[in-house]
Parts: sequence; C-alpha cells; structure tokens
Amino acid sequence: WSDARRCCLRLLCRVLTPGEDPPLLLEVTVPDDDGNTVHTITSNVMVSKLRQFSRLAEGRALAAQCAQGRVSRCLARDRFATHSHFQTTGVGLSFRAWLFIHRARLDVLPVGVALRRSYIGRSTDCRVCHSEPETVCHVISHCRPMLHAITERHNTVLGRLTGALPAAARGSLSLGREMRSVAGQALKPDLVVDNGTDAVIVDVTCPFDGGPDALEVAAQAKVLKYSGIAQALLASGYRSAVVRPLVVGALGSWWPGNEACLAKLGIPRADRVWLRSRLVSDVVTGWEAVWTLFLNREARAPRQGEGSAGGPTPV
Repeated sequence: WSDARRCCLRLLCRVLTPGEDPPLLLEVTVPDDDGNTVHTITSNVMVSKLRQFSRLAEGRALAAQCAQGRVSRCLARDRFATHSHFQTTGVGLSFRAWLFIHRARLDVLPVGVALRRSYIGRSTDCRVCHSEPETVCHVISHCRPMLHAITERHNTVLGRLTGALPAAARGSLSLGREMRSVAGQALKPDLVVDNGTDAVIVDVTCPFDGGPDALEVAAQAKVLKYSGIAQALLASGYRSAVVRPLVVGALGSWWPGNEACLAKLGIPRADRVWLRSRLVSDVVTGWEAVWTLFLNREARAPRQGEGSAGGPTPV
C-alpha cells in the first residue's frame, strides 16, 4: 500500500475507500485528455492497474510532443503491437539496427535540420545530394543517391511476402508484370496473383511514419494508382479484381489494412504473426542500411576547396 500511495501521488490520482474494512473495492480517479476518469478496481490489482495508468500517461505525453510525437502517433495505430516485438528480445534485428531504430523514432539522428538547432550557421541542405533540406524523411525516401538502397529495402519486403504465399497462390503469381489500365496506361504492380477468373493486385510501399494518417494516405495513393487495372480486368470478364496495398512504415509502423491484403492472398492467420514481425524487421534493417550508406557517402564526399592545388580529390 505504501507503493500504491506513492504511485498515486506521482500520477496525481485520488483513491476513495468505501466503508468496508478491509476495503474490497477502490475508486481511482485518473486525469486524462478528457478530464478525470474514475476506475473501480479491486485491491489485489491496485499496483498493476496503477502501472498501467502510468504507461498510458507517459504514452500520451510522448504523443503530444511536436517532433518526437509524430512517429509515436503513427505507431499507436497498430493494434497488434508489431512495431514493438523486438523491444525486449531483439528478434529479427541486429544489435546495430536495434540501437538505431530507437534513435530514429525519437528524432535524435544527426540530420542537417536537427543539427541546425544546435549549431548556428550550419546549412540544412542534404550533405549528399545538396538539393533539399536534410530531414529524416528526405534521407530514407527522397535522396536520389540513396535510391538503390531504398529499392533494395523494398525488394527485401517483397521477397519476404512472396516466400510466405501458399502453394496455391504461387502457381498463379507474377512479379513486375506490365498491365494496362482502363485508360491504356502501362503500369507494373509489384505482385499479381491471377488464376484466370480472380486477380489480386498487390503493391508494396514503405512511407515515412510522419503522422497518424501517413500510412493511410500512402495506401489510398496505391489504390488510386492501380484501380484502373482492376477495372480493366473486370471489363474483360474477370469475376473479381481488387487492389490490396501492403504498407509498412519506414520506422516500423504496421498499417491495419495490411490484414485484408494478407487474407486475400490466402496466408493463414497463424502465419501472419510471424510474417508481420519479419516484415517490420526487414524494413527497419533496410532503413539502418540506408542511413549507414548515407553517412559513408558523406564521409567520402570532397570538402569545399579540396581537389585543386591542395591535392587530389579523394575517391
């Protein structure tokens, strides 16, 4: 009870004891976003419930942060907690990637825009491409010299998804198949499962986890892009043709709509737990590889004034 009282003081909670002696029920008033919420709990779970309230309060405080809260608000949309499966065990990640992802989610990576807050006069331009402000989103998604590493991360996720397909779906599988939309536009979705009467069009994307709706916006863009192919297949006599994007955030967020994609591909429910964690681990590992390559290219880049009379330009 001493621990419970100290925890209540830290959480600004108030415990009301009914008339029983000893008390069997307790009413705990917890402050939250909507005011004060009263929870009636039994005395034997008092401490565990207060720990739960403490975690919720700390989560709300983190999500309220201007910069660091953007990623946490996106991660909170994952009802399977796939984004945190490696927190205690590190399964699927190297120790290097495990250390890296926490720094990335807390927005403490030494990118130009963040360093400008500490070092006055430093340029915010990307140190590799010199064309856009150097933000975390730019490095992992838009820096042109990094596109080959970004594509390799995408292909790793696609390969993992392909390997998890059941045997029935692999027999009618095609990768990178060029297809025509209703308007005649030639498009190449990542994966198409087509048995002649039913077709599932899948495209993989790994957007930056920049807010609670970031993954939803990326998914809708993929549906809009490939919906013309589905309409063309239906017009040609197919019984069904659907577009199911697979969206995994660059920092490990899992879009809830991915479950419809995995179900449509025929992946058993028991295998989805393993697949979800491995897809998130593959994205995080690929993102760490992009960041390492970014730092190595910056270290090899010639500094201003080098390559002239002072000596040869380093290769």
